Order: sequence, then structure tokens, then C-alpha cells
Amino acid sequence: MMENFLKPLYDITCTFLSRESKTASLYFLGVYNVYRLLILTKGQENFMSAVVEDVKGKFDKYWSEYSLVLACSAVLDPRYKLNLISYCFRKIYDDADASQHIDRVVALLHRLFTEYEKSTCSSSVGMNVVEYHTKDDLFDDYAAPKQISELDWYLESPTLDLNVDLDILGFWSGMSKCYPYLASLARDILAIPISTVACKSTFTVGGSLESSLKSSQSRLT
Repeated sequence: MMENFLKPLYDITCTFLSRESKTASLYFLGVYNVYRLLILTKGQENFMSAVVEDVKGKFDKYWSEYSLVLACSAVLDPRYKLNLISYCFRKIYDDADASQHIDRVVALLHRLFTEYEKSTCSSSVGMNVVEYHTKDDLFDDYAAPKQISELDWYLESPTLDLNVDLDILGFWSGMSKCYPYLASLARDILAIPISTVACKSTFTVGGSLESSLKSSQSRLT
């Protein structure tokens, strides 16, 4: 019992304190594992009840403040996209609450993406949408080509293999021509130092992203 409870806490602590360079997308699953364990363990009558209650009280605050940002970083991992956060949220919330949390993550990403578009549109006019046509040529004769944002195009495209050993920052650098605005946003979010997310209430990646994350998250919570 004690080993099952302490090991996830130990693992995520080692991850946070590691000196190795890691991207923020790696931490959502670890934090989720700890949070779900605390939920499952809470209320059990045993010698660890007081410890679990105390740890969960502290972790609730962390989860409420940072799960949204960590979820955004997980979505920007092309191996996960919305699949991972959908799975995790549905494990700890009912369907309605899970859907609400997923919608909040997507809404925050759209807000941030829009702000990145606005900040660079003067130098990159016309690059903010991806055009595609339906397979039905007859229908195309009567319908204007649809336009979707880089973010929506990314979310709707297939995920990469989960087993791929991926350099995510390198991936987004390589995708900067296909997704100029989204790639810039993704690199900034994924490069957030995890120790900053874990220990501070502000982000230090850059003024634009910092203010965007704060203001956008405050409007959504």
C-alpha cells in the first residue's frame, strides 16, 4: 500500500528535479497519475489516511492552477494531441466535467494561437490558414474552399506513433514552414522550464507567452 502510494510521488518529484533537459509535454501524464492515485486513495481507512488527506489538499491547488497549462503542452505533442488529455480527464471526472476540461484546454490553445497570429500578421499576411478541397469535384464547383487554422488542421491530422522517440522541439522547428504560427507557439509552451511550473506562479519563457497564458487562463477559469 505505502509503496504504491509513494512511488508515483517519488517518480514525479525526480522528474521535476532532474537536471536533464525535458519538454513540458512529458509532465502531464506524471502529474495525472499522482492526482488520480490521490483520488482513489482518499477516504480509505488506514494508517495513511492523514498523509493522503494532507498531500491531496496541497495537490488540489497545484492541479487547479497548472493542469490546464500542462494539458496544453501534452496536446502539442504530435504523438498525443487530444487523445491523452481526453483519456486522463475521463478517468478522474464524469463525462460532462471531462468534456468541459477538454474544451477549456482547446479554448486556451485557440486564444494563444490567435494572439500569436496577431503579433506576426503584419509580416506574414495570408499564412494563417490552410486550404483544402473535398474529394468530390462536383461539390467543389459549388462550394468555396474551406479554410481552417493551423491549430485546427494540426488537431484534425493523424497522431504520430506513440513509440516514436521524438525530439518535440526539433519536430516543431522542422514544421515551422507548414505551421509558422503554431510552431512558434508550440516551441514557447514546450520550452517552459518544468521547475518554473512546479514551483512558481509565473512563467519565465517570455513576456508575450507569459501574459497570454495568465490572461487567457484567468478568463477561462
